[in-house]
Amino acid sequence: MALPFSRPLLTSRPPHGCCTVCRLSQEVCTRKGRKLIKRNGKRVEAVAYLRIFSAANVGADKDSDRRQRAAIESFAEANGNELVDEFYDAAVSGADLIAERPGFAAMLNRIAGNGVRTILVECPDRFARDLAVQLAGHDHLRSLGVTLIPTSSPD
Repeated sequence: MALPFSRPLLTSRPPHGCCTVCRLSQEVCTRKGRKLIKRNGKRVEAVAYLRIFSAANVGADKDSDRRQRAAIESFAEANGNELVDEFYDAAVSGADLIAERPGFAAMLNRIAGNGVRTILVECPDRFARDLAVQLAGHDHLRSLGVTLIPTSSPD
């Protein structure tokens, strides 16, 4: 399911909210000296990844996907990302290899063809709960030039 977002950049915040706000106003944060998410004056395109383990938490009357989506959208808006798509694995274990997850595999296929190099997840355990899966997944994404950002702990 594609969710195009085109929200304006926030410009009323002071600089050096380090680094959330800095990413909106400068190429490099002078406080922490690192490259920021905004490139060439444009918002960086990103895709959202949501994962829910329990089938009992899947459905219109449940809030897990809404909570994850809200956290990702809030982070994207505050940090200069433009969400161009969303991928969702319902009732999929965090111990499953990323290539075995239908939503994650579809996301990798989309990323391979469109230049998006940023994935936003609510928190690290939405990407993977098993440490070996998490490390292998990070290595694979890094080899593709893709950055995974957990919105709960982006640094």
